[in-house]
Amino acid sequence: MRPSASDRVTANRSVAYRIHEDTLRGRWYLTASWTNPPVQTVPLAAARANGLVGVDTNADHLAAWRLDEHGNPVGEPRRCGYDLTGTAQHRDAQARHCASRGCRPSSRPAGRPDPGPRPSRPGQGLGAVR
Repeated sequence: MRPSASDRVTANRSVAYRIHEDTLRGRWYLTASWTNPPVQTVPLAAARANGLVGVDTNADHLAAWRLDEHGNPVGEPRRCGYDLTGTAQHRDAQARHCASRGCRPSSRPAGRPDPGPRPSRPGQGLGAVR
């Protein structure tokens, strides 16, 4: 989410305003500006120390694989299916659900093509771990 001037004012942070008159059009313009604090980053060596997760987004599923500190796959891949039809809110909710709930272990061997969407079973939500 992008920060707004009202967020800055509410947090008692500074906002610079510039008032400009366009004499040719007979209009006044107000521009608000501010700077964002620098983002805290983690050194690459620290991030890689305990391994990483590689994520691949596809049209109908999110696939994830744990990677060791050298970037090599470890264990079995995990998969989370989602339906990206419907409203933007629905699509966002599907993606958030997959990302927050994790992926279930993949039943396909690595390197085998995806057979497509799987039929859902009653009582089994997205990202349910088996």
